[in-house]
Amino acid sequence: MLLVGTVVTLVMLLDHSEGFRRSILAKVEKSVEESTGARLEVRDFKLRMSNLSLDLYNVVVHGTEPVSSRPLMAVDHLQVGLTIDSLLNRSWHVRDIIVDHPVVSMAVNKAGENNLPKPENMEHMRRWSMSYRQNSE
Repeated sequence: MLLVGTVVTLVMLLDHSEGFRRSILAKVEKSVEESTGARLEVRDFKLRMSNLSLDLYNVVVHGTEPVSSRPLMAVDHLQVGLTIDSLLNRSWHVRDIIVDHPVVSMAVNKAGENNLPKPENMEHMRRWSMSYRQNSE
């Protein structure tokens, strides 16, 4: 019963408290920068429990480009759908990704240097594990 109450409270805070969402975004943005070297900006997000998806609005990813240059990537809207495989094993996978109006600005100068982010500590990158699942559709 306590778990259900906690989940309901969290969903209500996410839905109705902009300050709570901003604090979560700040933590995520900091974590992304520490682990990848990219500076992430997200205007807002919405968690949809009905179809277990996450909507991100006005996503901007900065690499090593100068402040006056266009960012590495900008997306008006990004939706990530998730499927929980097992609660006991904490296993889940990305069901689908929908990207609305992506703009990517990758640059390489004459010296071969680019504007892709450079993680300070590669140990963070080694923690990532990725696999893929092929749909039978």
